[in-house]
Amino acid sequence: MQSNGFVSVSSLVQDLAHICQKTLTGCLYFVSSDNHVGKFVLKQGQIVLVRYYLDTDQAAIRLIRQLDQVKYHFSGRENFKILRSDSLPENKAILQLLGFEGRLKSTAPKQSQHLSVLSQTAVPNKALSDETKATLQDQLIGYIGPIASILCQQAFNESNDLATVVQQLAEHISDPEDIQAFMQVATTL
Repeated sequence: MQSNGFVSVSSLVQDLAHICQKTLTGCLYFVSSDNHVGKFVLKQGQIVLVRYYLDTDQAAIRLIRQLDQVKYHFSGRENFKILRSDSLPENKAILQLLGFEGRLKSTAPKQSQHLSVLSQTAVPNKALSDETKATLQDQLIGYIGPIASILCQQAFNESNDLATVVQQLAEHISDPEDIQAFMQVATTL
């Protein structure tokens, strides 16, 4: 996950929320337009450290919220030894302080919703063209934001089969109605 140039802080926060929801481990590094660096350290989706410029935790969160534009990159690693600070609130509170207006959803209901919606829509088994890839990516960006381009590239690298890729990408969409709409577009490709 990375930005292709400076983007709004809300894009960073949206991707941070997605990383939390996916229970990933790693660092989401970012740099502000005035060249100050920061990072969010995550262990299995839990934010264990927030650092920006010279500040950490709550002070860093306040400063990040005031930023306009950032570039960022996520690096997944499993070898972090950082313990969660007592002064750092839970993920939900951190995301709210950063201006995240969505909600984090549990993955168990999401899986059953996905299975139901995915089984109702038949996507043809055929090879992906560049035009089809671009359409899928554009559609997914509309549902989950800029992280979609990275998720699409991963899916395209793993398979060239339309049905397989569409099913894999649809699993990143949380709303069943949005999944259905995404699947409907896929059946016309």
